[in-house]
Amino acid sequence: MRGLLFLVSLIAAAPAAATEIFGTGRSVEVRTLAAADLFGLADQALAENRVDDARALLLALLADRDPDVRLEGNFRLAKLDAASGRMRNAAVRFRRILDERPDAQPVRLELAAHLARMGDLSAARRELRYARAGSLPPEVAQFVNRFSQAMRSSKPFGGSLHFGTTADSNINRATRSDTLGTVIGDFTLDEDAKERSGQGLSVDSQGYVRFPVGRHQFTVTVSQSADLYRHQRFNDVSTAIKAGPEFSIDSARLDLSAGVTRRWFGGDRFTDSAAAQAILTASVTPSMQGRISLTAARITNHANPLESGRSYSAGIELEKALSVRTGIGVGFSAVRQNLRDPGYSTHSAQLGLVGYRTLGRMTLIGSASLGRLFADELLFLYPEKRSDWTRRVSLGATYRKVDFMGFSPSAQLSWERNSSSIEIYDYKRRALELGVAKAF
Repeated sequence: MRGLLFLVSLIAAAPAAATEIFGTGRSVEVRTLAAADLFGLADQALAENRVDDARALLLALLADRDPDVRLEGNFRLAKLDAASGRMRNAAVRFRRILDERPDAQPVRLELAAHLARMGDLSAARRELRYARAGSLPPEVAQFVNRFSQAMRSSKPFGGSLHFGTTADSNINRATRSDTLGTVIGDFTLDEDAKERSGQGLSVDSQGYVRFPVGRHQFTVTVSQSADLYRHQRFNDVSTAIKAGPEFSIDSARLDLSAGVTRRWFGGDRFTDSAAAQAILTASVTPSMQGRISLTAARITNHANPLESGRSYSAGIELEKALSVRTGIGVGFSAVRQNLRDPGYSTHSAQLGLVGYRTLGRMTLIGSASLGRLFADELLFLYPEKRSDWTRRVSLGATYRKVDFMGFSPSAQLSWERNSSSIEIYDYKRRALELGVAKAF
């Protein structure tokens, strides 16, 4: 095996031409094999079930001077990895081809089908929207439409893991003021109630299990997130579990779920909530997807019982692939919190924009949002009802060229400003996060 790999590496690196070596009294003609010959040998090896030999030949072709040969070699290796059960390796190879040739529509369709088999339906649908934004022959476009409508998840379990380090100018989203104005005078704020910068570790993980129920699916999802700091009294940890059926209706999908969430802050139990949610996802146009969500929750706040009550939210999102490299999205959401104290009860709304662009093996993601919040009544001691404007901007990047055991590095820079009529809610925040992520 090693000898074959060494030999074909030399052959693939050599020019596909005949050479003469002149010795004593005679000439010797040495012929090197063309790339087409090596592809033929790889096909023959596969036909004879010599998978390791075929892989060695294809790996050698990745050193060829012709980029088309290298891409074809990567494509065949991806197919070989998929057939051998190396699902993640196959997805990485398909993605590398598209990083160099974003207009390679057959490869994009292969990636979409592969992601669907892995259970990542969201990413698979995104690739199909990219494909539709490019040029497709009519018969291929019809196939894509049928595939999109019939796409089902065959992966019974999976998940994702992300962790990173964060440098945050305001880890507790607090005011930088030393005093708090009230109707009876200024109060001096405790240090923990004021802006505090810090570095920490952030971890987000999710795992799911799917069970077939007739033609549909029943999914159980467990997720956990944690922001951990040297000052442990600012640690923010939450765990959630939800379960419910997923229904496919023509080109749309309806997800219904119910679940519970527990959150700890500073090591103490902070809030418990129970929620029911409905999410409808559907194609608006071949290259545009829409999403509508409705959520109702019951919240128990252990730190301040006056902030316990009910919460209702609704949201709508549209995402469109502009080309095989670029996409945009817009979303609007509204939240009603009906809590025990009317001073904490609020109406709020938010408008958000997101855009992403693939540059080689890097994907850039930028987002911006604007939010507005009104309180129902005055809070005790404060001279005005709470009224906030919130602005957030972020820019992030994922670099796929670096891949270690399935983890790819990412970076995100964000800025946040909340302007409030109540001084304690008025803050600024800047954060830089460097992390790695993996789906499995």
